[in-house]
Amino acid sequence: MAFGDAFIAALAGTDFKAIEPYLLKLDRHLTLRSFIDGYSLSDTDQKIWVTLRSNKVANSFVKRATLVNLARWFTYVEVIYPEIQTEIETADNAIRRKKAAQSKAGAGYNLALQETEKGVVTRFHPEPS
Repeated sequence: MAFGDAFIAALAGTDFKAIEPYLLKLDRHLTLRSFIDGYSLSDTDQKIWVTLRSNKVANSFVKRATLVNLARWFTYVEVIYPEIQTEIETADNAIRRKKAAQSKAGAGYNLALQETEKGVVTRFHPEPS
């Protein structure tokens, strides 16, 4: 069974209903297998694992363990091959550094308001008495 780039791209989607059939297909494929392709960790295994791990929707579905074979394979790859997580950790660290830099820069007040040449009127709700 071929799990090509189109399949992997479909797993990267954020709509649960769109990725569910692909997760079910992967679960059925892994019924009697330890790996997706072959007898050891392949490039396809790595790509699919990284895609599932980095997609919050798919990752939460896998962690729920409703698809037993997929959850078993995901945990197996995670435990036996910890070096596969370096790509994910690198991406997560980059996101954290970017958020920290934005936080240190302070608040941004560029709201892109239109027609503000005449001034801006700000109204506040009255406070309760």
